[in-house]
Amino acid sequence: MALYFPNSVSVDRFVGGYKGVSDYTDLSDTETADAQNVVYGPNGDIDKRLGSQRLYRYVLTNSSATATGVPITGHYYFTKLGGSATNSYHIVQAGESIYSYNSSTAVAIRTGLSAVSQSYLDVIQIQDPRTPSDDIAIMTNGIDPIQVWNGTGTSINLSSFTSATQVPVCKFILNHKDTIYAIGVVDNADVDALVKVTRSSFGSDGAANPHRFLESFYVGGSNKQGNIQGASILNDQIYFFTRKGAWKFNPSSGSVGDLQELQGSIGVYAPRTLVNTGNFIVFLSEQGVQAFDGSTFAHLSEKVDDDIFGGNITYLKFACATFDKINNQYIISFPSLGTSTRNDKSIAFDFRPTMKIWQPPVTGRQVSCFSTFDDSSGFTRVIYGDYKGFLYQDNVNNSDGRGTGYNGTVSAATINTVTDSGQDFDISQNGLAGLSLLIYQGTGIDQTRIIESNTSSVITLESNFDVPPDTTSRYSIAGIDAHWRSKDFNFGSHDLLKLFRHIRLRVKEFGNFSLTLHYIVDFKDLAQATSRDVTLLEDGMAWGIGVWGSSRWGGRETIRRKISLRNTTAQRLNGTHLAVRFSNRRANEPFRVSGFDVELKEIGKR
Repeated sequence: MALYFPNSVSVDRFVGGYKGVSDYTDLSDTETADAQNVVYGPNGDIDKRLGSQRLYRYVLTNSSATATGVPITGHYYFTKLGGSATNSYHIVQAGESIYSYNSSTAVAIRTGLSAVSQSYLDVIQIQDPRTPSDDIAIMTNGIDPIQVWNGTGTSINLSSFTSATQVPVCKFILNHKDTIYAIGVVDNADVDALVKVTRSSFGSDGAANPHRFLESFYVGGSNKQGNIQGASILNDQIYFFTRKGAWKFNPSSGSVGDLQELQGSIGVYAPRTLVNTGNFIVFLSEQGVQAFDGSTFAHLSEKVDDDIFGGNITYLKFACATFDKINNQYIISFPSLGTSTRNDKSIAFDFRPTMKIWQPPVTGRQVSCFSTFDDSSGFTRVIYGDYKGFLYQDNVNNSDGRGTGYNGTVSAATINTVTDSGQDFDISQNGLAGLSLLIYQGTGIDQTRIIESNTSSVITLESNFDVPPDTTSRYSIAGIDAHWRSKDFNFGSHDLLKLFRHIRLRVKEFGNFSLTLHYIVDFKDLAQATSRDVTLLEDGMAWGIGVWGSSRWGGRETIRRKISLRNTTAQRLNGTHLAVRFSNRRANEPFRVSGFDVELKEIGKR
């Protein structure tokens, strides 16, 4: 008797990343157009992304306000000469105050500034010309006088520090060797001030040299390229970007006239997306995300431009970005929907040589600004601020905002509260304020709201539910709502009818929780697709679930699960195309998928 081997298709490595297209058939085998909060790893697996940790859990407010937090609108990690934990500071702008934010407290070093939510802090660090063993931070927010701070007391105006005159108010500030460039000058008497650059240097006596910002030049002047949107240094050259153009300035020549226009069509649309990776200057232009190496521009975001430009275009100019040195990724955050006024969606381009892909979008967090800081081991980590006055370290934990999130069932609810009488929510140090709550099952499903405050059993939300949950509803706080959907496979023939029989899924053993698998026949909606829960057992072998030899006692190995597919009233198993989707919407529950096989039987043409 001959052995029978069913037809099957295997996926052993996930490559290709995210591509924002509406036609799922316009994808390579393991590219995806429908995924969030997962990452493609260099090992070929798909992992639920890591979360974040609130730093110090201290809310930043206006100095005249109560405990209500305000958006973080700027951050700089100020590590003084011989830097250590004792002389390193998070300089943070929130509302009308600038704070020094360390391991236990947040102290206002300047108050009474202009509390404009779109005024963003720009900071440089230089050696203190008065004391060679010390450093100073020089700061501007584009509205108030330039500030100077040396790590003690309060900040002072630069004009007071140098006894100088004609110190401008400016949008951006940059340091090249001993020279400070004030960029995008604010001067109502000069119609071209916002394309003006003025510079000064320091003498050995600590005073400005010369004592005024006398040298100046204009980047473009009165033309259609728009205002200066930022500047960066690459290969000892300064590059200035207007909204529609790029210019190169040679600071070593000593002449303010050594300015060369590179082109007049590609410039910076969102100033806070301008990031220097060391090899490239990357930014969001009107044509998408560009990478500039000093001579040529490369359009990076062709696959994701629909995502970036598909939201609130009015607020897109407030998008922000950073560079993750550890993972070699450019991360940009932007408003996702036409009504969104906050950066609630992020996406990362992975520069690693074996990757060169866009990772799937990150959702469930609201990012008012991005930055970096050095941890206690000296590694540069990504940090982000939110709209509630908190800072977070990224890429830690299995929940967003705290080490452990909450999953539970609603006991009672109103239009803006959720009660779980069986929980004991953390109420220390501002509790769960700023974290997200997701209704992932039951009445009110798919609604996400930001937490305003909480007691030990009641959550109060920042905004109202559209549909209030009830006792059928399950929620997650600080959860990571992750899923990945494959393309619609036709298995070599788009018009050949098949009977789909089994899916063999290879997942990492993580714990006594589950991964939800959907199989989708012939482009059905997700609500019509069939789902199965796959248990990610913690340790050892379980009869009837694992496959002998695939698990080991006391360890975490790959579990091979065979899922027999079944007909339902909403979806039959015979069709021409099949897609696979796996998901987990809860806090504290990581997953890794290493591959899958689909077994089918060919029936014939329709």
